[in-house]
Parts: sequence; C-alpha cells; structure tokens
Amino acid sequence: MQDARVDGLEAMNTLFAPLKTLTSPITEPRYDMIAPTVKRYGDVALLTFNLVSYGRRGDAPEAELARWHATELYRRIDGAWKIAHSHWSFVKPPSPLRP
Repeated sequence: MQDARVDGLEAMNTLFAPLKTLTSPITEPRYDMIAPTVKRYGDVALLTFNLVSYGRRGDAPEAELARWHATELYRRIDGAWKIAHSHWSFVKPPSPLRP
C-alpha cells in the first residue's frame, strides 16, 4: 500500500523498522500456501502461489484474515538463491451476490 515501489534491502528495512516494536493484535497466526509452482530458467526461478492467512483477534475464534496472489522471482548468486523481486496483491473478495 505504498505510493511508489520500494527498491532494495535497505529501503525495505527502513520501511519495516517502525513495525518491529509493535505488538500484533493477531494471535496464533497460520497460513495455507495454495498451488505453489516453481519455473526455473537456469539461475533464475519464478515462484507463484496463492496464500490464505488466518489468526485470532483477542478471544474471537480463528478467522480468515486475507487472501493473496503472490509472485516471487529468485536469482542464484554464488550458489545461494536470493529474492530479486516480490509482488503480492489481494485476491478479489467473493461477491455478496454469489456464494
């Protein structure tokens, strides 16, 4: 939910630094990774999947929190796979007019 793209590890660490001191209201988080697929092209690999995250808020029962589409690009550098690009977007919620 940024106005512009975040480039590089240093920029990402700066973006997330304020969150490191927060306590999450969500307990017992878990997720389901749905239909992960990897396509490898030499030293580059593309991972795509859907993700459903769950958790509890206070004393409430566990609930679905969000659904995501994810695409991540990895590059092998000196024998280690490093993430080069990541894109996540929300899955369109179901229409109230259809089940």
